[in-house]
Amino acid sequence: MSEGAVYREALAWIVALELEPATERDLVRCLDAARTGPLGFVYAACVESGVDAARARARAAGAFFSFAAGNLADDLADGDCTYLEPAHRVGPCAQFALQNAAWSTWSGAGDVDRETLRAIGRDLVRAASLQHVEVRTQRFDLVTTQRIAEAMGGLQYGAYLRAAWCGTELAEHAAEVGTALGTAGFVAEDLRSDDPRVTTLPDDDRRALARWADALLDRARAIDLPSLAGACAPITARLRSVS
Repeated sequence: MSEGAVYREALAWIVALELEPATERDLVRCLDAARTGPLGFVYAACVESGVDAARARARAAGAFFSFAAGNLADDLADGDCTYLEPAHRVGPCAQFALQNAAWSTWSGAGDVDRETLRAIGRDLVRAASLQHVEVRTQRFDLVTTQRIAEAMGGLQYGAYLRAAWCGTELAEHAAEVGTALGTAGFVAEDLRSDDPRVTTLPDDDRRALARWADALLDRARAIDLPSLAGACAPITARLRSVS
């Protein structure tokens, strides 16, 4: 239910702008392609930390917009953007709109303060910076794979939890917990999908990567919230299945 509420919040925000029909259609397609992202998790993390439902929906919608922009950037870089046509021309326009939708939503109905927004901005720039390394790498080593996971996965989720927990007692833990969860989740997904970031590693390094990510996840496991427990469980299972 929470995922649906966040999706509807994001969709309503776009519709309210009365954009050109082609623009609205493209943005909705980008959102649909990103529905595997952190919609329900961020909303639940907000509510469990004491954020009211309206602000929780807005904060989660902001994370959804940001995730959709990042997902689009990744799909464009990998040649996987099958939902926009022509992708190489329309995609950058949609990415620009989605990223700004995130900032507007966080700073508006999400009620995220200026200092937190600054920190989120820094985190997301650093997260994106390692994609410049990732797309130029043909064969990965353990250290490079770890750095990419910490940035593209960890810093991204650290930013989302900064927004989710802004103004709550958990705010001081947001960056550490989000980075741990995002990094471990990124590694787990690479293992599940047989991404070249892990398939090009020697077996010993692949096992070391899984152990490293599992140890990082202890920082998220230490916070007693159902949303974190639910997010950690499948990640833990995937990491510990590596032999």
